[in-house]
Amino acid sequence: MFVNCNLFMDTLRSAYLEGGIKGVNEHIDDSSAVSRSANSFWELIQRMSGLPEFAKELQRTEEHIATDGIGAAFRELAEKLGIEIKCDRVPEWLKTTGQPVLAYGNHSARVEPLLFGAFVERDDMSAIGGGVTKNLGPNFGRHVLPVIPKKYARDSDKSLTLGERVIYGEGSLSKEEVEELNRASLEEAGKRLGQGQLIGIFPTATDAITSEWRPGLGRVIKNLPTGTDPGNILLAPIHFGSLRGVDFLSNIRRVFGKGKPPKLQPVEVVFGEELHLGDLSPNDLSAEELTNILKEDYLRKFGK
Repeated sequence: MFVNCNLFMDTLRSAYLEGGIKGVNEHIDDSSAVSRSANSFWELIQRMSGLPEFAKELQRTEEHIATDGIGAAFRELAEKLGIEIKCDRVPEWLKTTGQPVLAYGNHSARVEPLLFGAFVERDDMSAIGGGVTKNLGPNFGRHVLPVIPKKYARDSDKSLTLGERVIYGEGSLSKEEVEELNRASLEEAGKRLGQGQLIGIFPTATDAITSEWRPGLGRVIKNLPTGTDPGNILLAPIHFGSLRGVDFLSNIRRVFGKGKPPKLQPVEVVFGEELHLGDLSPNDLSAEELTNILKEDYLRKFGK
């Protein structure tokens, strides 16, 4: 069996960008039907990782969002993957449509948006980040405000791995275009927050929570529409307990590759005491100053 990896990755990414996760699944089915080598390749990937069947599960999750909301869809997916979420309290704002909330927390395991979304019982939630996830499908997409790290721009000097090429492409956006995309998403986040929606953001991306926080958290606040009453807006810190990415992938293989029940992966989620934006006098502070104030408060609350 011979597969041109570069051509394979480019073709797979094109299928994803054009048709989302449904397009990926159709590409796998179509290529397997007409090519013996492609069929053998996908059978190998299935045995090794379970990813083709997991892609079908992601499509089911995408469709589930449309019928029952993101919270129900994410809870079902987390349960199938053996993620056992433990929490001492669930704030009322997670189910109060119209309550403006800016929620923020760590992102070390990359699956924190899934954990966060599993608590949500309102349909007006958007998460900033993961530009690639917006393309999963229209139901995922309306909950995502995409941002892309500038290191993945085509005029960056970073060499991309095969996986990064699938996610971010190669030569798709310049640094200037990436900056414009990110700026537009942060502006839209401020607009939605001012309209009473729930916005989630992960200010360190996958770096340690004690590292430098990106100013996007403060920029969302500075992008609030003129006349917005900051006293109505809640700032909600969240800390997600450790969930190793390798265990997450192992359960994908176990469940979707071998048809076995998942190994339970308990993870603790802690909702810190909320702040009222009005108490910070946001008009007198820069985006960077607001971000640093919230970082210091977060580290005090969670003892980091």
